[in-house]
Amino acid sequence: MDTTTAIGEMSDTVKIGIIRGQTNYTEEECIKLLVEHNGNYINIIKLFMGIRIDKKEPPIKSVNQEIYKQFRRKLDIQQLNELGK
Repeated sequence: MDTTTAIGEMSDTVKIGIIRGQTNYTEEECIKLLVEHNGNYINIIKLFMGIRIDKKEPPIKSVNQEIYKQFRRKLDIQQLNELGK
């Protein structure tokens, strides 16, 4: 059994207990946040602690896509630097 399966099989009362043990949220707040985050209690605790939850970028399918992605980033950075001057 992997971690994702174990998290999905955990009951809501156990998740609420874990959240309340790591945060100062009330039971009602925990229930509301569990609904908002689709039962992912780890994301709730990360948000409480101020840890950003980054969305993963889709994987690069080819070398050309990666090259152009890097070009766009470089140009965006240069443009931001020019605006800041």
